Amino acid sequence: MSVNCHPDSGKWPGLGGEGGFSLVEAMVAMVVLSIGLLGVAGLQARALSDGTGAAMRSQAALYAYDIAERMRANRGDALNASAPYQVAPGEVPAISLPALVYNDLTDWLAEVGDLPSGQGGVELATLGTGRVKATITVRWLEKGALEQIQVETLL
Repeated sequence: MSVNCHPDSGKWPGLGGEGGFSLVEAMVAMVVLSIGLLGVAGLQARALSDGTGAAMRSQAALYAYDIAERMRANRGDALNASAPYQVAPGEVPAISLPALVYNDLTDWLAEVGDLPSGQGGVELATLGTGRVKATITVRWLEKGALEQIQVETLL
């Protein structure tokens, strides 16, 4: 069986006289495509925002572990009964602290300050076993809300 198109009509048999896309069909296709592209752009913006938040949480966790390691490296001062590494979020370390403790805390708080409105704090508690538990808090602003992580470790 062969199908021939009549050269003068430009129509194929069985198509009911329709020979292509109309302008309305093309515009509907463009609208559907535009809506799809707007959805993809919205998803991309959300992924970028969530990625930034995850990066800040990761950075805050690294800062918390940084001061924990500094205290472990200077264990003699960290286990001192006067708890020189203890500092509340938003506080400035006292200049009268031992030099290494003061430098550790000021360097650490400067790093934490790299986060948006970043603040850091360390609370020390002596346990019955003679060990010291350090609770390290890092706070920052994310999307207008206060976020924080807390890390507890034994020294």
